[in-house]
Amino acid sequence: MKKFSFIHFFCLAAIFLFLIGCEKSSTDDPQVFKVIDIDGNKYDTIHIGTQVWLKQNLKVTHYRNGDPVEPILKDSDWFYSESGAWCCYNNDTNNIPIYGCLYNLYAAKDPRGLCPQGWHTPTEDEWRTLVSFLDFEGGYKLREQGTEHWKPTNAGATNSTGFTALPGGKRNPGDASFAEIGSSAYFWTDIIVATTTGDFPRQLMFNENYVNRACYSPKDGLSVRCIMD
Repeated sequence: MKKFSFIHFFCLAAIFLFLIGCEKSSTDDPQVFKVIDIDGNKYDTIHIGTQVWLKQNLKVTHYRNGDPVEPILKDSDWFYSESGAWCCYNNDTNNIPIYGCLYNLYAAKDPRGLCPQGWHTPTEDEWRTLVSFLDFEGGYKLREQGTEHWKPTNAGATNSTGFTALPGGKRNPGDASFAEIGSSAYFWTDIIVATTTGDFPRQLMFNENYVNRACYSPKDGLSVRCIMD
């Protein structure tokens, strides 16, 4: 009986030490550590190839130095603004926990920084690196699976990367109307262009495998997904 008890105790101790080791190693995994922005919002991270991304869209309403990003509700104010601004889809704050905020390009590129310390708005080259690593199946591998947030059929989406792209839609620059929630995810890039007429964000659509690239106005309201420095 004593022999059995000793063996039993030894096995339990070994299992306990193994579990502790697994827990410790998981906290060192760049896919699981937490990032907190200046407003106290928490984000998960995901490691894709050589890059580390936030797993949620940005929700912050202040730059890294504490200066506020201007909130704009009124359509005419959004249209005329030429400085950093944010809003939420349909001006409904219930959308922020799910889809994050929408920002104009002036906010996304502001040198004070929207992303948490150690992170930044991705460049066009960084998006190209991501798309290339995914063997040009980014639309499938980046979108959240299912139709809880995406429109049917959300064709082919696997979210095999864990990026969990959500269709937060956009705010248009002309009439400041909101559009495409449920069908498209738009992400600003930090590409530098020769004109001030627009930039080249990335777009994921519910029915395509492509990670589209197109020119948009600086006054578009789009999502920001940060990448590690």
